[in-house]
Amino acid sequence: MASADVPSTLIKGRTTMIPQRRAAAFSSLAVLAVLGISGCTEGAVHAGEKSGAGTASAPTPTASTAHTSQTLELPLDSYKMSAKDRTSLTWAQYVLADKCMRQRGMKWPAPLTPRGENRDPNQRRYGISDATVAATYGYQLPPPPGVSRAEEFTSERRGKERLKTVDRATMNAYTGEGGSGPGCQDRARETLHMQWMFTADPVSNASHNAWVRAKNDRRVRTLDTEWSTCMRASGHTQPDPLAAAESWAGSGTDPGKEGPLRAPSAAEVSMARADVKCKDKVDYIERRQAVEAGYQTAEITAGSQKLKTYWSALQRSIRTAREVTTR
Repeated sequence: MASADVPSTLIKGRTTMIPQRRAAAFSSLAVLAVLGISGCTEGAVHAGEKSGAGTASAPTPTASTAHTSQTLELPLDSYKMSAKDRTSLTWAQYVLADKCMRQRGMKWPAPLTPRGENRDPNQRRYGISDATVAATYGYQLPPPPGVSRAEEFTSERRGKERLKTVDRATMNAYTGEGGSGPGCQDRARETLHMQWMFTADPVSNASHNAWVRAKNDRRVRTLDTEWSTCMRASGHTQPDPLAAAESWAGSGTDPGKEGPLRAPSAAEVSMARADVKCKDKVDYIERRQAVEAGYQTAEITAGSQKLKTYWSALQRSIRTAREVTTR
Protein backbone atom coordinates (compact mmCIF):
# COMPACT_ATOMS: atom_id res chain seq x y z
CA MET A 1 0.00 0.00 0.00
CA ALA A 2 1.23 3.48 -0.78
CA SER A 3 -0.38 6.74 0.12
CA ALA A 4 0.51 10.38 0.47
CA ASP A 5 1.08 11.59 3.96
CA VAL A 6 -1.76 13.22 5.84
CA PRO A 7 -1.29 16.58 7.58
CA SER A 8 -1.00 16.10 11.32
CA THR A 9 -3.61 18.79 11.86
CA LEU A 10 -6.30 16.37 10.69
CA ILE A 11 -5.95 14.54 13.98
CA LYS A 12 -7.35 17.49 15.85
CA GLY A 13 -10.73 17.35 14.16
CA ARG A 14 -13.59 19.77 14.63
CA THR A 15 -16.30 17.27 15.39
CA THR A 16 -18.29 17.21 18.60
CA MET A 17 -16.61 13.98 19.69
CA ILE A 18 -15.21 10.70 18.50
CA PRO A 19 -18.09 8.18 18.48
CA GLN A 20 -17.08 5.36 20.76
CA ARG A 21 -18.13 2.67 18.32
CA ARG A 22 -14.92 3.77 16.57
CA ALA A 23 -12.93 4.65 19.68
CA ALA A 24 -11.04 1.37 19.81
CA ALA A 25 -9.40 2.18 16.51
CA PHE A 26 -8.66 5.80 17.34
CA SER A 27 -5.21 5.26 18.78
CA SER A 28 -3.83 3.44 15.76
CA LEU A 29 -5.72 5.63 13.28
CA ALA A 30 -4.25 8.73 14.86
CA VAL A 31 -0.78 7.28 14.45
CA LEU A 32 -1.53 6.36 10.84
CA ALA A 33 -2.85 9.82 10.11
CA VAL A 34 0.24 11.51 11.49
CA LEU A 35 2.54 9.19 9.62
CA GLY A 36 0.61 9.31 6.38
CA ILE A 37 -1.01 5.90 6.21
CA SER A 38 -4.53 4.94 5.25
CA GLY A 39 -4.65 2.02 7.64
CA CYS A 40 -4.24 -1.16 5.54
CA THR A 41 -3.52 -3.57 8.34
CA GLU A 42 -5.80 -6.58 8.00
CA GLY A 43 -4.24 -9.86 6.99
CA ALA A 44 -0.66 -8.61 7.33
CA VAL A 45 2.14 -10.46 9.05
CA HIS A 46 2.84 -9.97 12.73
CA ALA A 47 5.19 -7.12 13.58
CA GLY A 48 7.81 -9.32 15.18
CA GLU A 49 8.17 -11.56 12.11
CA LYS A 50 9.75 -8.89 9.94
CA SER A 51 10.73 -6.05 12.18
CA GLY A 52 13.55 -7.77 13.99
CA ALA A 53 12.00 -6.55 17.21
CA GLY A 54 13.96 -7.39 20.29
CA THR A 55 12.70 -8.70 23.57
CA ALA A 56 12.42 -5.39 25.38
CA SER A 57 10.19 -5.52 28.41
CA ALA A 58 6.65 -4.35 27.83
CA PRO A 59 5.38 -1.40 29.86
CA THR A 60 3.75 -1.90 33.20
CA PRO A 61 0.03 -1.27 32.53
CA THR A 62 -1.55 1.56 34.45
CA ALA A 63 -4.64 0.52 36.35
CA SER A 64 -5.51 3.85 37.85
CA THR A 65 -9.14 4.71 38.34
CA ALA A 66 -8.40 8.25 39.48
CA HIS A 67 -10.41 10.76 37.49
CA THR A 68 -10.60 14.46 36.93
CA SER A 69 -12.50 16.25 34.19
CA GLN A 70 -9.30 16.27 32.12
CA THR A 71 -7.63 12.94 32.93
CA LEU A 72 -8.78 9.38 32.34
CA GLU A 73 -6.28 6.52 32.39
CA LEU A 74 -6.81 2.92 31.33
CA PRO A 75 -4.44 -0.08 31.40
CA LEU A 76 -3.93 -0.27 27.63
CA ASP A 77 -2.78 3.37 27.51
CA SER A 78 0.65 2.10 28.57
CA TYR A 79 1.00 0.29 25.23
CA LYS A 80 0.19 3.32 23.08
CA MET A 81 2.56 5.81 21.53
CA SER A 82 2.86 9.17 23.24
CA ALA A 83 2.30 12.40 21.34
CA LYS A 84 6.03 13.07 21.60
CA ASP A 85 6.86 9.71 20.04
CA ARG A 86 4.37 10.24 17.21
CA THR A 87 5.96 13.61 16.49
CA SER A 88 9.43 12.03 16.42
CA LEU A 89 8.26 9.44 13.90
CA THR A 90 6.53 12.06 11.77
CA TRP A 91 9.63 14.22 11.50
CA ALA A 92 12.04 11.31 11.09
CA GLN A 93 9.94 10.01 8.20
CA TYR A 94 9.97 13.48 6.64
CA VAL A 95 13.75 13.93 7.06
CA LEU A 96 14.48 10.59 5.41
CA ALA A 97 11.88 10.95 2.65
CA ASP A 98 12.93 14.52 1.89
CA LYS A 99 16.55 13.44 1.43
CA CYS A 100 15.38 10.74 -0.98
CA MET A 101 13.18 13.22 -2.88
CA ARG A 102 16.04 15.71 -3.26
CA GLN A 103 18.17 12.95 -4.74
CA ARG A 104 15.44 12.62 -7.37
CA GLY A 105 15.44 16.35 -7.97
CA MET A 106 12.15 16.91 -6.15
CA LYS A 107 10.95 18.38 -2.87
CA TRP A 108 8.24 17.25 -0.48
CA PRO A 109 6.33 19.70 1.79
CA ALA A 110 7.37 19.55 5.43
CA PRO A 111 4.76 18.46 8.01
CA LEU A 112 2.89 21.23 9.75
CA THR A 113 3.54 21.79 13.43
CA PRO A 114 0.22 21.50 15.31
CA ARG A 115 -0.85 24.59 17.24
CA GLY A 116 -1.34 24.39 20.99
CA GLU A 117 -1.07 21.47 23.36
CA ASN A 118 -1.95 17.88 22.49
CA ARG A 119 -5.41 16.71 23.48
CA ASP A 120 -5.86 13.81 25.85
CA PRO A 121 -6.93 10.89 23.61
CA ASN A 122 -9.39 9.78 26.31
CA GLN A 123 -10.90 13.25 26.66
CA ARG A 124 -14.34 12.25 25.34
CA ARG A 125 -14.23 8.51 25.84
CA TYR A 126 -17.43 8.56 27.87
CA GLY A 127 -18.73 11.84 26.51
CA ILE A 128 -18.34 15.34 27.86
CA SER A 129 -17.19 15.63 31.47
CA ASP A 130 -15.94 19.19 31.95
CA ALA A 131 -18.49 21.68 33.27
CA THR A 132 -16.58 24.72 31.99
CA VAL A 133 -16.27 23.27 28.49
CA ALA A 134 -19.98 22.34 28.52
CA ALA A 135 -20.98 25.90 29.48
CA THR A 136 -18.78 27.43 26.77
CA TYR A 137 -18.80 24.96 23.88
CA GLY A 138 -21.76 22.68 24.53
CA TYR A 139 -20.90 19.33 22.91
CA GLN A 140 -18.42 20.86 20.47
CA LEU A 141 -14.83 19.78 20.87
CA PRO A 142 -12.99 22.88 22.11
CA PRO A 143 -9.80 24.01 20.37
CA PRO A 144 -6.55 22.72 21.88
CA PRO A 145 -5.37 24.66 24.95
CA GLY A 146 -3.69 27.87 23.90
CA VAL A 147 -5.39 28.07 20.51
CA SER A 148 -8.38 30.18 19.45
CA ARG A 149 -11.18 28.97 17.19
CA ALA A 150 -9.85 31.16 14.37
CA GLU A 151 -6.31 29.83 14.79
CA GLU A 152 -7.58 26.25 14.83
CA PHE A 153 -9.49 26.81 11.59
CA THR A 154 -6.51 28.46 9.91
CA SER A 155 -4.29 25.55 10.91
CA GLU A 156 -6.77 23.03 9.55
CA ARG A 157 -7.10 24.93 6.28
CA ARG A 158 -3.32 25.03 5.88
CA GLY A 159 -3.27 21.28 6.44
CA LYS A 160 -5.87 20.69 3.73
CA GLU A 161 -4.00 22.93 1.30
CA ARG A 162 -0.53 21.58 2.05
CA LEU A 163 -0.42 19.05 -0.77
CA LYS A 164 -2.45 20.99 -3.35
CA THR A 165 0.64 22.20 -5.19
CA VAL A 166 2.24 18.74 -5.42
CA ASP A 167 2.16 17.48 -9.03
CA ARG A 168 1.51 13.87 -10.01
CA ALA A 169 5.17 13.04 -10.76
CA THR A 170 6.22 14.27 -7.32
CA MET A 171 3.36 12.41 -5.66
CA ASN A 172 4.32 9.17 -7.44
CA ALA A 173 7.97 9.56 -6.46
CA TYR A 174 6.93 9.95 -2.84
CA THR A 175 4.28 7.22 -2.66
CA GLY A 176 5.72 4.76 -5.15
CA GLU A 177 2.54 4.78 -7.22
CA GLY A 178 2.60 4.79 -11.02
CA GLY A 179 4.98 1.84 -11.38
CA SER A 180 8.04 3.86 -10.39
CA GLY A 181 9.21 1.36 -7.76
CA PRO A 182 9.43 1.95 -4.01
CA GLY A 183 8.61 5.54 -3.11
CA CYS A 184 10.63 7.75 -0.81
CA GLN A 185 7.91 7.29 1.81
CA ASP A 186 8.39 3.51 1.65
CA ARG A 187 12.17 3.81 1.90
CA ALA A 188 11.85 6.08 4.95
CA ARG A 189 9.52 3.64 6.68
CA GLU A 190 11.84 0.75 5.93
CA THR A 191 14.74 2.62 7.54
CA LEU A 192 12.53 3.32 10.57
CA HIS A 193 11.55 -0.38 10.86
CA MET A 194 7.87 0.52 10.56
CA GLN A 195 6.60 -2.84 9.32
CA TRP A 196 4.28 -2.88 12.34
CA MET A 197 2.10 -0.37 10.47
CA PHE A 198 0.94 -3.13 8.16
CA THR A 199 0.07 -5.63 10.88
CA ALA A 200 -3.07 -6.20 12.87
CA ASP A 201 -2.81 -3.83 15.83
CA PRO A 202 -3.26 -5.90 19.03
CA VAL A 203 -3.66 -2.76 21.14
CA SER A 204 -6.66 -1.55 19.12
CA ASN A 205 -8.09 -5.06 19.00
CA ALA A 206 -7.81 -5.46 22.75
CA SER A 207 -9.25 -1.99 23.33
CA HIS A 208 -12.20 -2.76 21.05
CA ASN A 209 -12.91 -6.06 22.77
CA ALA A 210 -12.78 -4.46 26.21
CA TRP A 211 -15.00 -1.58 25.07
CA VAL A 212 -17.68 -3.93 23.71
CA ARG A 213 -17.61 -6.14 26.79
CA ALA A 214 -17.87 -3.14 29.11
CA LYS A 215 -20.66 -1.56 27.07
CA ASN A 216 -22.71 -4.75 27.40
CA ASP A 217 -21.87 -5.26 31.06
CA ARG A 218 -24.85 -5.10 33.41
CA ARG A 219 -23.06 -2.52 35.57
CA VAL A 220 -22.67 -0.13 32.63
CA ARG A 221 -26.26 -0.67 31.49
CA THR A 222 -27.39 0.16 35.03
CA LEU A 223 -25.14 3.20 35.03
CA ASP A 224 -26.61 4.44 31.73
CA THR A 225 -30.09 4.03 33.17
CA GLU A 226 -29.19 6.06 36.26
CA TRP A 227 -27.69 8.82 34.11
CA SER A 228 -30.69 8.78 31.74
CA THR A 229 -33.12 9.06 34.66
CA CYS A 230 -31.22 12.08 35.96
CA MET A 231 -31.30 13.66 32.49
CA ARG A 232 -35.07 13.20 32.19
CA ALA A 233 -35.48 15.04 35.47
CA SER A 234 -33.63 17.94 33.81
CA GLY A 235 -35.91 17.84 30.78
CA HIS A 236 -33.62 15.89 28.43
CA THR A 237 -34.45 12.44 27.08
CA GLN A 238 -31.32 10.51 26.08
CA PRO A 239 -30.47 6.82 26.55
CA ASP A 240 -26.76 7.32 27.30
CA PRO A 241 -24.04 10.01 27.20
CA LEU A 242 -22.71 9.05 23.76
CA ALA A 243 -26.16 9.24 22.20
CA ALA A 244 -26.55 12.70 23.75
CA ALA A 245 -23.30 13.86 22.14
CA GLU A 246 -24.25 12.33 18.79
CA SER A 247 -27.50 14.26 18.80
CA TRP A 248 -25.46 17.47 18.49
CA ALA A 249 -22.92 16.20 15.95
CA GLY A 250 -22.02 18.94 13.49
CA SER A 251 -23.37 21.76 15.62
CA GLY A 252 -21.76 25.11 14.97
CA THR A 253 -21.17 24.49 11.27
CA ASP A 254 -22.74 26.20 8.26
CA PRO A 255 -23.55 23.76 5.44
CA GLY A 256 -21.47 24.63 2.40
CA LYS A 257 -19.44 27.23 4.26
CA GLU A 258 -16.05 27.05 5.89
CA GLY A 259 -14.98 28.93 8.94
CA PRO A 260 -14.47 28.65 12.71
CA LEU A 261 -17.28 26.90 14.54
CA ARG A 262 -20.11 29.15 15.68
CA ALA A 263 -21.04 29.34 19.36
CA PRO A 264 -23.38 26.51 20.42
CA SER A 265 -27.08 27.15 20.87
CA ALA A 266 -28.63 27.69 24.29
CA ALA A 267 -30.38 24.31 23.94
CA GLU A 268 -27.09 22.53 23.31
CA VAL A 269 -25.40 24.21 26.26
CA SER A 270 -28.36 23.35 28.49
CA MET A 271 -28.12 19.65 27.63
CA ALA A 272 -24.33 19.57 27.91
CA ARG A 273 -24.41 21.18 31.35
CA ALA A 274 -27.11 18.75 32.53
CA ASP A 275 -25.05 15.89 31.08
CA VAL A 276 -22.00 16.79 33.18
CA LYS A 277 -24.09 17.35 36.31
CA CYS A 278 -25.75 13.96 35.93
CA LYS A 279 -22.39 12.28 35.37
CA ASP A 280 -21.16 13.82 38.61
CA LYS A 281 -24.35 12.83 40.44
CA VAL A 282 -24.11 9.13 39.53
CA ASP A 283 -20.27 9.03 39.53
CA TYR A 284 -20.44 7.99 35.89
CA ILE A 285 -16.81 8.42 34.81
CA GLU A 286 -15.16 6.53 37.66
CA ARG A 287 -17.68 3.70 37.68
CA ARG A 288 -17.55 3.17 33.93
CA GLN A 289 -13.77 3.51 33.89
CA ALA A 290 -13.47 0.83 36.58
CA VAL A 291 -15.53 -1.64 34.52
CA GLU A 292 -13.59 -1.03 31.32
CA ALA A 293 -10.24 -1.13 33.16
CA GLY A 294 -11.12 -4.61 34.41
CA TYR A 295 -11.83 -5.86 30.91
CA GLN A 296 -8.69 -4.21 29.53
CA THR A 297 -6.60 -5.92 32.20
CA ALA A 298 -8.12 -9.25 31.17
CA GLU A 299 -7.31 -8.50 27.51
CA ILE A 300 -3.71 -7.69 28.44
CA THR A 301 -3.37 -11.00 30.27
CA ALA A 302 -4.88 -12.96 27.37
CA GLY A 303 -2.84 -11.22 24.66
CA SER A 304 0.36 -10.61 26.60
CA GLN A 305 2.80 -11.97 24.00
CA LYS A 306 1.25 -10.17 21.03
CA LEU A 307 1.17 -6.91 22.95
CA LYS A 308 4.81 -7.27 24.03
CA THR A 309 5.96 -8.05 20.49
CA TYR A 310 4.02 -5.14 19.01
CA TRP A 311 5.20 -2.73 21.70
CA SER A 312 8.79 -3.82 21.16
CA ALA A 313 8.46 -3.13 17.41
CA LEU A 314 7.09 0.36 18.14
CA GLN A 315 9.98 1.07 20.50
CA ARG A 316 12.51 0.06 17.87
CA SER A 317 10.97 2.54 15.41
CA ILE A 318 10.89 5.29 18.02
CA ARG A 319 14.54 4.77 18.96
CA THR A 320 15.55 4.92 15.31
CA ALA A 321 13.45 8.04 14.76
CA ARG A 322 15.18 9.80 17.63
CA GLU A 323 18.55 8.93 16.14
CA VAL A 324 17.48 10.36 12.78
CA THR A 325 16.13 13.62 14.20
CA THR A 326 19.13 14.25 16.49
CA ARG A 327 21.85 13.80 13.86
